[in-house]
Amino acid sequence: MIGETYGAVLAGGRSRRLGGKSKPLLRWGGGVLLSHALGVVRAVLPRVLVISSDPSLDGYGERVPDRWVGAGPLGGIHAALSAGAGQYCFVLACDMPLVPPELVALLVRQAQPPYVAVVPRVGPHWEPLCAVYSTCLAARAAALVSRGIRKVTALFDGLPVRAVEEPTLCQFGAPERLFLNINTREDYRRARALVQEASPGD
Repeated sequence: MIGETYGAVLAGGRSRRLGGKSKPLLRWGGGVLLSHALGVVRAVLPRVLVISSDPSLDGYGERVPDRWVGAGPLGGIHAALSAGAGQYCFVLACDMPLVPPELVALLVRQAQPPYVAVVPRVGPHWEPLCAVYSTCLAARAAALVSRGIRKVTALFDGLPVRAVEEPTLCQFGAPERLFLNINTREDYRRARALVQEASPGD
């Protein structure tokens, strides 16, 4: 449901395991992780929000601050869903640089009632930071965060969810590559080694 969907790139977090360096501003290809993630989502959706409380990121696009600073990805998803720009919101963490636009498009096309979310799943493991959510989940996200719950999968637990399983995901590459998440310097080195675009001089 592309016409009823907008995008959001999660660009919060403290990047403790990266030595305090801002994760969204880690160099990637010809830019930084944030600009790369925005480019991936903008290839599919015309409106994409930057979810962050950091005003230094204003130059990258329309920024929406978290209501609950320090609440983790679920707090960021709440901010994205509360923007009220459509029926569905595709959410991507800025530290997942190997997700291709084609996968984004596939997930967005599958977003339609009665599903409240379209989420990749590899075996028993969900990938909730590369997923589509109905904006009707904003109130549920707020309730979870206010109760101190951080687990993103709690947002759709028990609700009608369309799971995109491993056989479908494999057309875009090995799932362990697609959803590689950069949390440490070793993750960063591994991700750069997996793509030709990464310059050795970065």
